[in-house]
Amino acid sequence: MPTDELTWPLLPHTQAKHDILQRYLNAWFPIMARYASLLGGKRLVYIDGFAGPGEYDDGENGSPVIVLNTLLQHSLWSSILSKLNHTLLFIELDSKRADHLEHQLAGIAKPANVRWQVVKGAFEPVLTALLDSLQATGGTLAPAFVFIDPFGPEGFPMKLVRRILGHQRSEVLITLNLRRLNQSYLHTRNEYAHADDLYGCQDEVPSIGV
Repeated sequence: MPTDELTWPLLPHTQAKHDILQRYLNAWFPIMARYASLLGGKRLVYIDGFAGPGEYDDGENGSPVIVLNTLLQHSLWSSILSKLNHTLLFIELDSKRADHLEHQLAGIAKPANVRWQVVKGAFEPVLTALLDSLQATGGTLAPAFVFIDPFGPEGFPMKLVRRILGHQRSEVLITLNLRRLNQSYLHTRNEYAHADDLYGCQDEVPSIGV
């Protein structure tokens, strides 16, 4: 829901996305913790590419707070998850929303093995710089889950998603607004370059009747 306001109402489809994210991570955290431990790893990574302010108009939690609570309140925290280090990276372009998110997260008590950072910037350049840095040093991502939930169909080109998935044990969850895509690009030929970036190819894309 695009808006110039600091926060906005929590809509039913957004609540559904949060339910999916929470249920998936409730399984992902312990599964990947066990897997990382078997391979001698000591860290899990969560990245939110379009983090937002951390709450909605009526005080409902945004995805960063939901994810942090899902980790810290997990039933397997003491037996499995507490044995690893956890890094959570929240990327937000709007500086006021980023500041608000930092305030929201600061109120959550966390143990020493959980580290979070709010990065003010756009998802594509921030994550590209991170991956470039790893590549330059011969490093690789720890098992990572990347949540991409933008307002519209921009800022997460398939070439970037491909680079993320090129790191073993990394996963990406994307919410793609087909209505916005259809309204913004698919009816206008001179806007097709955006769709090419999104899908990672130059195939003819038919308009979607939504």
